[in-house]
Amino acid sequence: MYENVCRWLRSLLDSGIQALPVSVNVSRLQFYDQHFVDKYISIRDKYSIPPQLLEIEFTESMVFDNSALLLQTVKRLKDAGFSCSIDDFGKGYSSLGLLKNLPIDVLKIDSFFFEEGPDQSRDLALVESIVSLVKKFNIRTVAEGIESMEQVEFLKGIGCDYIQGYVFYRPMPQQEYEALLSDPVS
Repeated sequence: MYENVCRWLRSLLDSGIQALPVSVNVSRLQFYDQHFVDKYISIRDKYSIPPQLLEIEFTESMVFDNSALLLQTVKRLKDAGFSCSIDDFGKGYSSLGLLKNLPIDVLKIDSFFFEEGPDQSRDLALVESIVSLVKKFNIRTVAEGIESMEQVEFLKGIGCDYIQGYVFYRPMPQQEYEALLSDPVS
């Protein structure tokens, strides 16, 4: 999958389309492959992809699988110019130690916090605290699974860096996305 992403980014760049950064999920199998980082660097270099266009994404659960390996892996990726993120933050057993010790660039706040329910005011208070806290570590935030303009306004108001969800677009085929990137009005 990663090589397909790099090949696709290269085709966008060669076509003169301004590419946006792409997040690539790391599987557990890849995570435990001792050559994983070297493979990612080699593939990126093969397609001459600027490193700022690739964000390597780890799930929150990987922290608890092997935090020492995750720290070592993230440091190696960052040394190679990659951006690194933690996905699904808050879905499992998040730890503030994760934010203290792991040099990530982006924290993706799980959609769990934005579901309607009796505890929504508490959830939103937690989101506001998370956004405020990680800014102190120069970590950018992404709110996932956003479905209403009310949520968008709340997130903009608390300084969330990026907002993604159905409120903007549903998943779309590659050609439709490329057309969207090519349209200066978008």
